[in-house]
Amino acid sequence: MTWNSREWIAVGTVALLLFLAALGGAAWLRPQSVQVLNGADAEHSLATTGEAELQVKPDTALVNLGINLKAGDAKSAQSQANQKLQAIIKALKDQGIAEDKVRTVNFNLQPEYRYDSGAARLDGYRVYSTVQVTTTQLDGVGGLIDAAIAAGANQVESVSFTLKNRDQYKQQAIDEALAEARQKAEASAQKLGTQVTGVRHVTINDGGSAPPPIYYDKRMANEGAAPAPAGAATPVMPGSFQFQVSVQVEFGLK
Repeated sequence: MTWNSREWIAVGTVALLLFLAALGGAAWLRPQSVQVLNGADAEHSLATTGEAELQVKPDTALVNLGINLKAGDAKSAQSQANQKLQAIIKALKDQGIAEDKVRTVNFNLQPEYRYDSGAARLDGYRVYSTVQVTTTQLDGVGGLIDAAIAAGANQVESVSFTLKNRDQYKQQAIDEALAEARQKAEASAQKLGTQVTGVRHVTINDGGSAPPPIYYDKRMANEGAAPAPAGAATPVMPGSFQFQVSVQVEFGLK
């Protein structure tokens, strides 16, 4: 079969279109990370960095403490638990803790078994109960724990610290980092005989974090350490929240 010139042209056109489509598809599949700037844009911009770090003392403490006890039957276990919890709550109030700052976060009553020759036998009932105490008197956290233990609490699950206005301090760190970046840009622009006209791009890296709470029980001191003075409260160290921010800013120049 002999093709005429028009047929050859049509076949060539289709082949060329398929080739171009393949090239376009391959380019579409590849990541595109190139940004083209003309000469004026490249010559009239300046990138700087800024950093800031804040150390902020916490203003609120959360203390989770409670009881863990066992009795022969469920009624006795619950009755003993109620008595101890009431005594603990009274002790907390005597420490200046308002009633609405104490809440129950866990209460569990369950049977326990022992195994005798492969057979499970009821061995009593265990009660776990935890209350959470919220206080802004951080200096009194150790005394609060001691008072609760003296009233019958036999477990302290956790002591943690928070900030009421956490976002405020994070924003303060961002503002300080941005101010440092702009100060660098303006100083550099002055040396170059030009001026900063505005901001083209900003990247903010927020690395704010808080250390875990540190809790020391005076009854668990290392061997050989000097004993705590009589009447001294359990030492609780709240530490500090650390807010770290870095920014990268591209400024326009004229």
